[in-house]
Amino acid sequence: MDRSHLCTLCNHEICPESLTALVALLPSDSDYVICSASNSGDELMGTVRLKCSTVEGVKSWMKEFQLKSLMTFRILGKKPVMGQKSLYCVYFRCMHNTRLKSDKLSSKNTNCPAKLKIRVQKTEFQRKNRTSNTFSARLSQSRDPHIPVYPTTIHFQLNHNHPIETADVLRSRDVGDEAKAKILTLLRNHHTPSSALRAFKSDLQKEHPDRYTSLSGDRFYCPDLHWCYRLYYKHFSQKYESSSNSADIEDDKTADNENLEVLCPRLIGAEETVGAENPKVLCPLLIERYMSFQSKIIEMAKNDPIGFGPAMEAYLQQGEAMSTSSLLSAMHCFGLTNGGEVGVVSYE
Repeated sequence: MDRSHLCTLCNHEICPESLTALVALLPSDSDYVICSASNSGDELMGTVRLKCSTVEGVKSWMKEFQLKSLMTFRILGKKPVMGQKSLYCVYFRCMHNTRLKSDKLSSKNTNCPAKLKIRVQKTEFQRKNRTSNTFSARLSQSRDPHIPVYPTTIHFQLNHNHPIETADVLRSRDVGDEAKAKILTLLRNHHTPSSALRAFKSDLQKEHPDRYTSLSGDRFYCPDLHWCYRLYYKHFSQKYESSSNSADIEDDKTADNENLEVLCPRLIGAEETVGAENPKVLCPLLIERYMSFQSKIIEMAKNDPIGFGPAMEAYLQQGEAMSTSSLLSAMHCFGLTNGGEVGVVSYE
């Protein structure tokens, strides 16, 4: 049993099993002492003092803790920071204790009672000198013997009522920063959300051929399609959103017309086109190509009415009900896919 993390200021008796279980969950690179720990069945309780005096440091520690323990917590509530004692005080709940906003049942909700409480106490204060109108630092007068070395207190109540490492739980974890950065890069390179996820999974399989099965089932390493769409709409959908402000609409039209001069040569396969010098005029050859493509679809539908009939009906119903901005967004996404493999468009 490693007793190097035991607090020498507290006189709590800690059994070896509880100490080992708690140490196994905590990030190894953090500086902390364990003041109390108890283990009863599947319930693990404990109090840890952390050598951290900043809010940013505590948030970083929380990410590392969730990564190592495979547990995911959400903020349950925040205690108002008032006076000269607390710098940060937050209560966390397990993500499997969801707050239902409607009568719809949540698949991951188990009313899990697991909780965390993190409090960061101030170690010094700024005191104003009324005579000189200046501020001077004053150390905390707290009687807590852990201060100022260990100002952060973490109370654990880890009594989960669900497994931790099952496939259903791992699919609900938060997406990691590395996976998010890779998906964003693919989206910026003109991928659609679905093609970006396919390309990401392909790269993941090449990088980790032996671990791909386990990594692809963990949302931290491999996001799901719904998350990719939410990320896309968060960062890229504002280009196609409708605006009630006429000035914004005119700005969007101007921007689209300015892009037409660049798009027309690429689309019609010519360096110089009629109308390209005038952004307000749509390229006649582009219109001719579009009409030719429509005629081709009609001929294919006549030859295969069973296959094309339902598809054309669904296409018309959706297209006729769309607003202008939604139609532009749909056409843009359709133009960025090439056969469902990799939706990359070359601008060279």
